[in-house]
Amino acid sequence: MQALDLSFNSLSGTLPSELGSLSNLEALDLSGNSLSGTLPPELSWLSNLEALDLSENDLRGTLPYGLGYLSNLYTLDLRGNSLSGTLPPLLGWLSNLWYLYLRGNSLSGTIPSSLGFLSNLRYLDLGGNSLRGTLPSELGWLSNLWSLNLPGNSLRGTLPSELGSLSNLARLYLGGNSLSGTLPSELGSLSNLGALDLSGNSLRGTIPSELGSLGQNIKLNLSHNRLRGTIPDSINALSGNKQLENPPYVETPIPDYEVVSGESVEFDISNHFSDINDNIASYGAEGLPDGLTIDSSSGAILGTPTVSGTFTVTVTASDDAGGEVEDEFNIEVRPFLDASDYAALLALYTSTGGESWQTHTGWDFSSDTPPKASVVSDWHGVTVVGERVTKIDLNDNSLSGTIPSELGSLGNLQVLDLNGNSLSGTLPSELGSLGNLQDLELYKNKVSGTLPSELGSLGNLQDLELYKNKVSGTLPSELGSLGNLQVLDLYDNRLSGTLPSELGSLGKLQELELSNNHLSGTIPSEYGNLSNLQELYLHNNNSLSGTLPSELGSLGNLQDLELSDNRLSGTLPSELGSLGNLQDLELSDNRLSGTLPSELGSLGNLQDLELSDNRLSGTLPSELGSLGNLQDLDLYGNSLSGTIPSELGNLTNLAQLYLYDNNSLYGPLPPEIVSLTDPERGRLDKSKVDIVGGGYEIQGGPGNNTIHGDNGGDRIYGHGGNDSLTGYAGDDTLIGGSGGDRLTGGDGDDRLYGGDGVDTLIGNGGADTFVLARDMAHYDDPTEKKGDTIRDFKIGTDKIHLESLTFEDLEFGYDRERGGASIKAPSEEVLAVLSGIAEAQIKNDPTNFV
Repeated sequence: MQALDLSFNSLSGTLPSELGSLSNLEALDLSGNSLSGTLPPELSWLSNLEALDLSENDLRGTLPYGLGYLSNLYTLDLRGNSLSGTLPPLLGWLSNLWYLYLRGNSLSGTIPSSLGFLSNLRYLDLGGNSLRGTLPSELGWLSNLWSLNLPGNSLRGTLPSELGSLSNLARLYLGGNSLSGTLPSELGSLSNLGALDLSGNSLRGTIPSELGSLGQNIKLNLSHNRLRGTIPDSINALSGNKQLENPPYVETPIPDYEVVSGESVEFDISNHFSDINDNIASYGAEGLPDGLTIDSSSGAILGTPTVSGTFTVTVTASDDAGGEVEDEFNIEVRPFLDASDYAALLALYTSTGGESWQTHTGWDFSSDTPPKASVVSDWHGVTVVGERVTKIDLNDNSLSGTIPSELGSLGNLQVLDLNGNSLSGTLPSELGSLGNLQDLELYKNKVSGTLPSELGSLGNLQDLELYKNKVSGTLPSELGSLGNLQVLDLYDNRLSGTLPSELGSLGKLQELELSNNHLSGTIPSEYGNLSNLQELYLHNNNSLSGTLPSELGSLGNLQDLELSDNRLSGTLPSELGSLGNLQDLELSDNRLSGTLPSELGSLGNLQDLELSDNRLSGTLPSELGSLGNLQDLDLYGNSLSGTIPSELGNLTNLAQLYLYDNNSLYGPLPPEIVSLTDPERGRLDKSKVDIVGGGYEIQGGPGNNTIHGDNGGDRIYGHGGNDSLTGYAGDDTLIGGSGGDRLTGGDGDDRLYGGDGVDTLIGNGGADTFVLARDMAHYDDPTEKKGDTIRDFKIGTDKIHLESLTFEDLEFGYDRERGGASIKAPSEEVLAVLSGIAEAQIKNDPTNFV
C-alpha cells in the first residue's frame, strides 16, 4: 500500500501502532475525524512517507521525536488537535519539507532555531499555540518561505531584522503576541509581501518610512501597539487596506507638582500624552486633592486645594476608539504654618533675644499672618511637617532670657533642644501640654525654680535632660507617670528632698542621673524594678542615707552604679554580685561597714571598683582575683585586715591599686602583684600601697604618686609625675623618674636617684649614696639649671656617685638661695646643691665621691 486516505469520515478511537508496518506507504490522510489518543511513535518507521495529514482530530500528547527521521516528508499537517509539549528540534532534519502546519494546538516552549535548516519550506504555520520565547533569527534563512504564520502565541522580544531577507515571503502574521522593541526598517525589503499583520503587540517607536516600499496592495495592520509619532507619507500613499490604530501613549512622564493650600493653581498635563492619529478625546483623573479638578477636554488641572499632604494622582487619556493610557504623578500640597505655632515661634524669638542669637537665619516676623510652612522649614533650627512645627533645635546658639509659656501650644512638637545657652527663669508649666514631645533638652543653662508637676503629663517623653542648671525644690512624684522615659538627667542642680519611689515605675528608663544635688533620705527599693536601667548616678548628694537596697541586684542591665559621697550605711548586699553587666561600681566616701562580699568576684565585666573611705572590715576576698577586666581597685581608707591575696595577681588589666590607710592590712605585697604591668601604660600604678615587711620592688604610675617602702630593702620607682618616695627602714633604692620628686631614704644605707627634673633627695640615717648624672638634668627652661637639692648630706658617711663623670670633671660653687655647695658639670650645668654644706667642705675632698 502506497496511499491511505480515510479523511472526513466518522472514525474514532486511537491510531493503531501497526500503521508503522506499512513500509511502502507514501501518503497517510486521516484528517477530519474524531481520532483521539497519542501519536504512535511507530509512525517514524514509515521511511517512504511523503505526506502525513492528521489535522482536525482530537489527538493529544506530544510530538514524537522520531518524526524528524521521515526524511522524505513533504507535508506535515497536524493542525486543529490538542497536542502539547515542545517542538522537537529534530524537525529541522526534514530537509524535503514544504508544508509545516501545527496551528491550533497547545504546544509550548520555544521555537527551535533548527527550523532555519528547512531550506525547502514554503508554509510555516504555528499560530494559536502557547509558544513563548523570542523569534529565532535563523528563520531569516528560509529563503523559499512564502507564508510565516505565528499569531496568537506568547512570543516576546524584538522582531529579528533577518526577516527582511525572506525575499519570497508573501504573508507575515505575528499579531497577538507580546513582541516589543521597534519595527525593523529591513521589513521594507520584502517586495513580494502582500499582508503584514503585527497588531496586538507592544511595539514602540515610530513607523519606518521604508515600509512604504511594500506593494501598493499590501494589507497592513499595525494596530494596538504603542507606536508613536506621525504616519509617514510613504505609508499614507499605500492604496491597500491599512489598519494603523494605536491607543494613546505617554510621550513624557508627568512630573511631580508642589502647590500651596489655599492658593489657586492651573497646570496642563495634556502635553505629556500623544496619539499616532492625534485623536485623544478625553482626560480623566483620580486621587486629586480636594478643591482640584481636571478639564476632561483640555487636560488642565485647576482649582484651589483645601487640604495639605502628598497625593498620588492617576491621569487617563482616551481616544475615540476606546484605547487609553494611564500615568501617575504626585501633587504635594504645602500648607501655611499653623497660626498658634507661628505665635509660639514669635514668643520664643522675642523672649530669648532673637536678634542676638548666634544664628537666626530665616527667622522673619515682618508679616502678621503666618508664612508658608515650607518657608519656616528653612528657618535655622526649625523642622515643620505639614503645617505644624515638630522640632526646635537651637542648642549653643546664645539664647538668653526666659522660656515663653507660648511654647505649650506647639501641639505637634517632638523635640525641644535649647541646651548650652544662657536661659534663666523658671520652667513654664505649659510645657506639660506638649503631648507629642519626645525629647526635652534644656541642660547647661541657668534655669531656676522648681520642676513643674505638669511634666508628668508628657506621656511620649523619652529624654528629659536638665542637668547643670539651678533647678531647686523636690522631684515631683508625677515623673513616675512618664512610661516611655529612657533618660532622666538632672545632674548638678539644687534639688532637695527625697527620691520619689514612683520613679521605680519607669519601666523603659535606661539612665537615671541625679548626682550633685542635695537629695536626702533613702534609696527606694522600688528602683530594683527598673529592668532596663543601665546607668544609676546618685553620687555627691551628701545626704542620701540608709542601706543599699538588695533589690538593686535585680538590675540585670546595669552597667554603672555610682553612689559615692553620701551617707549610706550598712553592709554591701551580696546581691550586687548578680549584676553581670556592671562595669563601674563606685561607693566611696560613705559609711558602709561589714565585709566585702565574695560574690563581687562574679562581676566579670567590672572595670572600676571604688569603695574607699568607708568602714569596711575583714579580709580581702580572694574571689576578687576573678575580675579579669578590672582596671582600678580602690579600697583605701577602710579597716581591712589580713594579707593581700596572691589571686590579685590574676588581674592582668589592673592599672591602679589603692590599699593604703587600712591599718590592719599586713604582710608582703605578693610577687604576683609586683610583677603586674598595665598593658596600656607599660607599668602598674601601685602608688598608694603601703608596703609592710620590705624587700620588694614597687613602681608608681605616670601620676603624682606617694609610695612608702616601710621596713626592708626596697626598690621604689616613681616614674612620671611629682612623686614622694619614702624608703623607711632598710637599705632602699629610690628612683624618682621624670618630674620634680622628693626622695627620702629613711634609716639604712640608701641609694637615691633623682632622675629628670628638679628633685629633693633626703638620705636620713645610714650611709646613703646620691646618684648624679648629666643625663638626669633636663629642664623646660635651659637657663634655669638648678639641679637637685640634697639635704642632710653627711661628710664622711654619705657618698655621691657620679655616672659618666669623674671628680676632675666637676666644678664647685655656692648657691646662696638654697644655702649650700653647688656641683656643676663642665658645661656650667648645675647637677646638685648640697644644702648646709660649704663649698670648701666638698671641693677638695674626692673621698666624698665614688
